[in-house]
Amino acid sequence: MTGDQRTRRKLWRIGWVSLIVAAAFAGWSGYSWWHAGHDDTAAQARMRDDVLHAGTQEIATLNTMDPAHLDQGLRLWLNASTGTLHAQLRSTEPQSRQQIEQAKSTASGRVTDAAVTQLNRQAGTADMIASVDIRVTPQSGSATTQRNRYRAGLTLTADGWKLSSLTAIPVSGS
Repeated sequence: MTGDQRTRRKLWRIGWVSLIVAAAFAGWSGYSWWHAGHDDTAAQARMRDDVLHAGTQEIATLNTMDPAHLDQGLRLWLNASTGTLHAQLRSTEPQSRQQIEQAKSTASGRVTDAAVTQLNRQAGTADMIASVDIRVTPQSGSATTQRNRYRAGLTLTADGWKLSSLTAIPVSGS
């Protein structure tokens, strides 16, 4: 066998080995991609993201009110809630309406930080905590910002995740 033949044979073997390695890598990559998309961990992460997104929006909604649009604001509060919290908001609506009309202050809540602390996919329940800045603008005078922390319970409904409880967490002084 001449030198050229040995070189060709060596290149031919290297080519086949490279082809086999590439095919094995492509198969492994395809399986990994499929498995990641059908993995329970990925579904759990997507649901956690959904809870965080919905909870953040609903907590901000319950900390926002414009007395000029009182009916709409109270309707948004009810739409953001379910279960016990929904029943409580409905039963205290007349008192809330009176307090908001008397205060004549606009409040705008913005969640600055939040985290899902518990998620039960099977039960469709979750808990989260959130820090909220609430900008309160009185009818006359300058606006102030209040900072509150909340623990929230969420329940998965036919309309998506809704707040089922909302409790203020006291901020301890240092």
